Parts: sequence; structure tokens; C-alpha cells
Amino acid sequence: MIEDAIHDIFIYIWNNRTKLTVPDKIRPYLLVSLRHKLLKLLKKKSRVELKPDNESFSDRELSIEDRILEEEYAMELNSKLNEVYKLLSNRQREAVFLRYHENMSYEDICSLMNINYQSGRNLISTALKKMAAHLKK
Repeated sequence: MIEDAIHDIFIYIWNNRTKLTVPDKIRPYLLVSLRHKLLKLLKKKSRVELKPDNESFSDRELSIEDRILEEEYAMELNSKLNEVYKLLSNRQREAVFLRYHENMSYEDICSLMNINYQSGRNLISTALKKMAAHLKK
């Protein structure tokens, strides 16, 4: 998805090169463009996909009952995660997504979101506390 978004951004830039102005700093321009493109794509794709942590686990043959239980567990987990995500503010959702789904550093997140370092840490910490409190219920 990220590679497609990057590709789309460069195609857009190429197709509109005569209309666009050259920004002072290219890297922040591209990162913000990527951020906006990914957010649009994520709105289209609203469900969370789970990937097994251990590939050898997915290689073993499961019985039909195990598969059904695994699917039910994944659906329940997706439902809970979506419910918890809805409790977060847009900024908190964005910061958590960048940190844990995109594995970005706090410095990169703060630069991308245009906030200072401590605010970024606080934003993610508050979001995680809110998520943990809701999941404990």
C-alpha cells in the first residue's frame, strides 16, 4: 500500500509538473503528501488486517474447528480494535498508526505531524493508556 501511495504521488507530480510550484524543502513536502495519500487510502480500507507473528504457525495444517475458532478470534479482535480506535482523537489515531504500524521513530512522527517531541510522546502515551483502559473492561 505504501509503495502504491509513493508511486501515485510521483505520478501526480509528473502529470502536474507544469502547474505545481517548487517547494522550498522537498522532503517535508513529499512526507506530507505521502501522509495525506495514506490517510485517504486508510479511510477506504477501514478494517485492520492481522498477520501471524510466527510464519511456522501458519504453515501447520489446522482442523476445521481450529480454523473456525481462529477466524472468530480474529473477527472479535478486529471488532475490539476498531471500537478502541474510535475512542481516540484523529491525532492520536494518526500517531499510533505511524508509530506501531509504520514503525516510525518519535522524531519522524513529530516532524511529520508538526508537533514538538514531548507532545508526540504524550499523544501516543495518552492514546495507549486510553486503549488499555478500554480493553481491560
